[in-house]
Amino acid sequence: MAQVALAWLIGNTRTESLLLGASRPTQLQANIAALEVTLFGGHAVSRWARR
Repeated sequence: MAQVALAWLIGNTRTESLLLGASRPTQLQANIAALEVTLFGGHAVSRWARR
Protein backbone atom coordinates (compact mmCIF):
# COMPACT_ATOMS: atom_id res chain seq x y z
CA MET A 1 0.00 0.00 0.00
CA ALA A 2 2.86 2.39 0.72
CA GLN A 3 4.15 1.90 -2.83
CA VAL A 4 0.76 2.91 -4.24
CA ALA A 5 0.70 6.01 -2.05
CA LEU A 6 4.20 6.96 -3.15
CA ALA A 7 3.34 6.32 -6.80
CA TRP A 8 0.29 8.58 -6.46
CA LEU A 9 2.42 11.35 -4.94
CA ILE A 10 5.07 10.95 -7.65
CA GLY A 11 2.40 11.24 -10.34
CA ASN A 12 0.59 14.14 -8.69
CA THR A 13 1.43 17.40 -10.44
CA ARG A 14 1.01 19.33 -7.18
CA THR A 15 3.79 17.37 -5.48
CA GLU A 16 7.01 19.34 -5.57
CA SER A 17 9.19 17.04 -3.47
CA LEU A 18 9.11 13.85 -1.44
CA LEU A 19 11.23 13.18 1.61
CA LEU A 20 11.52 9.47 2.18
CA GLY A 21 13.18 7.72 5.06
CA ALA A 22 14.57 4.23 5.22
CA SER A 23 16.51 2.62 8.04
CA ARG A 24 16.89 -0.75 6.31
CA PRO A 25 17.82 -1.73 2.75
CA THR A 26 14.45 -3.44 2.29
CA GLN A 27 12.66 -0.18 3.05
CA LEU A 28 14.78 1.63 0.48
CA GLN A 29 14.02 -1.08 -2.10
CA ALA A 30 10.29 -0.72 -1.39
CA ASN A 31 10.50 3.05 -1.88
CA ILE A 32 12.35 2.61 -5.17
CA ALA A 33 9.79 0.01 -6.31
CA ALA A 34 7.13 2.74 -6.17
CA LEU A 35 8.66 4.12 -9.36
CA GLU A 36 7.50 0.97 -11.17
CA VAL A 37 3.87 1.17 -10.00
CA THR A 38 1.36 2.09 -12.71
CA LEU A 39 -1.83 3.62 -11.41
CA PHE A 40 -5.17 3.54 -13.17
CA GLY A 41 -6.56 6.59 -14.98
CA GLY A 42 -6.01 10.03 -13.51
CA HIS A 43 -9.71 10.84 -13.23
CA ALA A 44 -10.34 7.73 -11.16
CA VAL A 45 -7.41 8.61 -8.89
CA SER A 46 -8.72 12.15 -8.45
CA ARG A 47 -12.17 10.88 -7.50
CA TRP A 48 -10.66 8.41 -5.03
CA ALA A 49 -8.42 11.08 -3.48
CA ARG A 50 -11.38 13.38 -2.81
CA ARG A 51 -13.05 10.79 -0.55
